Amino acid sequence: EEEEEEEESSRRSEHLSSSGGGSVATTFEVCERGQRLGTLILNLCQDADRASVGVELSRENRARLTFLKDTLDLLVSYASRQSEDVKHSPAYGTILGRLITHLDQTLVMMQRIADREATITSNFDIFELTVRRYLEQLRKMFPLSPQSKALSLLLKPSLLIEDATARAVWERLFGEESPFVDFSTFVRKMLMEELIGKQQSTLEGSSPQEAELLVQFLHYFSNFPEDDLVTTYKWNVLVRLFGPYPDFLRNFRRIAVGRQGFLGLVNRIKAYEILTMKHERRILLMRFSRTEPEFLAFSYKNSRGQIGHQINRDDQGEIIPIETFIEKRFPGYTLVEEHVDIAAVLGLEQTSSLCDYAADTSGGYIVSYYS
Repeated sequence: EEEEEEEESSRRSEHLSSSGGGSVATTFEVCERGQRLGTLILNLCQDADRASVGVELSRENRARLTFLKDTLDLLVSYASRQSEDVKHSPAYGTILGRLITHLDQTLVMMQRIADREATITSNFDIFELTVRRYLEQLRKMFPLSPQSKALSLLLKPSLLIEDATARAVWERLFGEESPFVDFSTFVRKMLMEELIGKQQSTLEGSSPQEAELLVQFLHYFSNFPEDDLVTTYKWNVLVRLFGPYPDFLRNFRRIAVGRQGFLGLVNRIKAYEILTMKHERRILLMRFSRTEPEFLAFSYKNSRGQIGHQINRDDQGEIIPIETFIEKRFPGYTLVEEHVDIAAVLGLEQTSSLCDYAADTSGGYIVSYYS
């Protein structure tokens, strides 16, 4: 069985590495879809400005569309300026292919909104957040400049992993020339065999259900919406957030999996809505940062009832460990009771489209920690 798993993993990896032959064409497709989406957004906002058309946009939803339009403009600018060497890279083409799938789903949703067949909900943010994540991943894995760095990363993608131990583990398990592996291979080799297998004391007293929960949260952090690629960029971000590497499993388990107040893929608009609804002050929530994916964002309501946002970065641009950041920046603050309903999010992804997720109005993806 193990040999069959290895052969299947090898076949999948070979398919991933060779599926980017149409890189130049996919670069054009990304720009074309980005521009079409931008036009749809502009038309929708213009219709809302004309009261006779019957389209209404709240301030929050107009901001959501503006976020998406700004990110799409950045993506089109990046893709159109990419070098020919990178455009012909199979790895670049593979990632663009996954991005195009997401852009196509975004186009479907935007057309449904334009045709009055769907409305914008807080879950609509998933489209912009995902495009932003792809953009930052592409910028780091395939930088526009300097050219020497771009070529170095093409030849040895593992150089992107900053933590020396995490980089050495990636190279040993997957190879220094491997820019990505499929998610199941990452879970089996990195999580089950390497992290849990060699750090079993970290999970002392845990159950198989907790190991499954770790897999679900890894899926949410590195493979949602699903593209079946765990890249050197994603692994570097994970270790930056929850490292250093020797402490990764313990920190990930404690902060992401087992703690209230972590809301994941919500932006500052949704965070503002959640904090506004609460009567308490000196409260705090953690979430992914849409503009700085290598850091976590912390949205808070202070003692005067003012709402603000910070990321765990110091003055030199280095990451501050999450616990240290909370202790120093937010002494006396209480984390909100809500957390991500991971089963609901991943369950819907497996049975429905991302458009269904975005159009859902139940608000069931963030729940009370004590429910």
